[in-house]
Amino acid sequence: MTAPLLRVEHLEVHYGDLIGVSDVSFDVPEGSVVALLGSNGGGKTTTLNAIAGLIPVYAGRIEFQGLEITGESAFAIVRRGLALSPEGWRLFVQQSVENNLLLGATPLRDRKRVAALLERVYAIFPRLKERRNQRAGTMSGGERQM
Repeated sequence: MTAPLLRVEHLEVHYGDLIGVSDVSFDVPEGSVVALLGSNGGGKTTTLNAIAGLIPVYAGRIEFQGLEITGESAFAIVRRGLALSPEGWRLFVQQSVENNLLLGATPLRDRKRVAALLERVYAIFPRLKERRNQRAGTMSGGERQM
């Protein structure tokens, strides 16, 4: 059995004396789409921020592509190919759709890998490929969330 692309085991995050999330565990198999659901204040954003290295993990383990990333910096995690796309439409609206995507790949230095990742994004979201030369600010709300 192959390891999942992302594995979170018994994740716990604290904000001072307050527990943000406790005992969160899940796997994300490669090629799948997973939704993290819960009420307001339920710890969804905290969980994602911890996975992305934006906030410290109090306890638990996070693996990406079979390697432990718990405690790594956000920059190191992005270099591994895992990035958080925050809620909202934070785009450079005057830039093209493709330029916005390429900005997300800035930490990667391997041009062939960037090109392959861009094609993967276009395969998942063909609408973005259709609109790659269009100004990002002209896209609909749903398109911007892609």
